[in-house]
Amino acid sequence: MKKLIGLFLFFGLAYANVDWVDSYEEAQKRDKPIFVYIAQKGCPACAYMDKTLSDPKIYAYLNQHFVSFKYDIHQSKGLPQELHSTQTPTLHFVNQEGNKIIPSYSGGKNVEGFYQMLQRAMR
Repeated sequence: MKKLIGLFLFFGLAYANVDWVDSYEEAQKRDKPIFVYIAQKGCPACAYMDKTLSDPKIYAYLNQHFVSFKYDIHQSKGLPQELHSTQTPTLHFVNQEGNKIIPSYSGGKNVEGFYQMLQRAMR
């Protein structure tokens, strides 16, 4: 249960101390797609993306429509091989079966650009 509680704390969203299996299972239970955010410490574009993700509009949209999972390339484990990336940040949107909904994106996004990406993923 501690892991699932942590799932709802990613910038107030969902990702502290969870693994891919927890996120995947939560997406199944909640019937929602998964937002996968691949990042690493010391990455300027990741810091920019963190600011985007903390925007109230983005925060609300992600919490309403997605299960969110942050994957640190140096500390996290268990991400399916097809989602691995050495570029950070990398953003994936996958359905409950683990298939990509829209093409993955590498790099930071501003609030409006990321919001448009979220809307495309929900179509």
